Amino acid sequence: ERRINLVRETKFLRIVVSGGMPDVVPYKQLLKRHHIHLMDEFADVDYRQNTATLSFVILLRDQCDYREFLDEIAAINNTLSISLSNEQ
Repeated sequence: ERRINLVRETKFLRIVVSGGMPDVVPYKQLLKRHHIHLMDEFADVDYRQNTATLSFVILLRDQCDYREFLDEIAAINNTLSISLSNEQ
């Protein structure tokens, strides 16, 4: 018998980076590589602090390796913080 993992849950991924608005394409490519569905995205730039906050609404499989995924996100830009939560 072969089972397919169909259990998915919605999460909110927030990434704060320094240096203004980064290119979001590397983030989208990473999500695709990990088979994570991007449902929506938002960006907020704080010019005084010279930071940008990227917010993604994603659909994750129940058995996702969060540590590897988050480590790869941190390596993309000058990441100050990453949060993954159930609520916005």
